[in-house]
Amino acid sequence: ENISSFVIPIALLIGFGGGFFWYTYLNAISLYSEDDTRDISISFIGVFASIIALIVPAIAGAVIDAFSG
Repeated sequence: ENISSFVIPIALLIGFGGGFFWYTYLNAISLYSEDDTRDISISFIGVFASIIALIVPAIAGAVIDAFSG
């Protein structure tokens, strides 16, 4: 089949998935943090997300390099 006919449905699924993720993520932050400490909570989440975003590609590269016979 022609793969270009699936571009719009896949884009819609990715868009809806991202929207639902961010909606529930931000909703959980507002529910489970207090007003005075919300900024600190979001800061910690951002710091840990950034650290993970730096480490995971290196680990993935090491795994790919290890299995690339």
